[in-house]
Amino acid sequence: SNPLSTTVYPGIPTSLNLTRVRPRYFGQNLQLAHKSISESLSERLDLKSKQNSKLLMALPSFISIPAVRQLTARHLERWLQSPALSSQARTLFAATVQNMRNADPPIPEDIQAIDSIMEMKPKANQLNMHVE
Repeated sequence: SNPLSTTVYPGIPTSLNLTRVRPRYFGQNLQLAHKSISESLSERLDLKSKQNSKLLMALPSFISIPAVRQLTARHLERWLQSPALSSQARTLFAATVQNMRNADPPIPEDIQAIDSIMEMKPKANQLNMHVE
């Protein structure tokens, strides 16, 4: 009986008891689902087309997947520098860091995500956001 607070309709928080909900994906199916999601997002992000805010708004839904954290971290610097995307990028930055796991052995994707974040060169006006 551990209800989760979620938003079904914008601005209307709802408590849902998900303890009796069976996970849809587990084991090898979970790994395949994560791989498929990561590959699809990677293909979309690697396109040379302009990134849109709707794509960035969807990424937090998948940020629990290590490969998506790695992928997101690789693109964060560019998104943070874009006036149109910086708000969503800040949310993604926080979500990426919050979802990293302290595991032994370390998760390789999280190590690569940390490397990407450490290599970022924030502009002076972005520094405060990174320090938080």
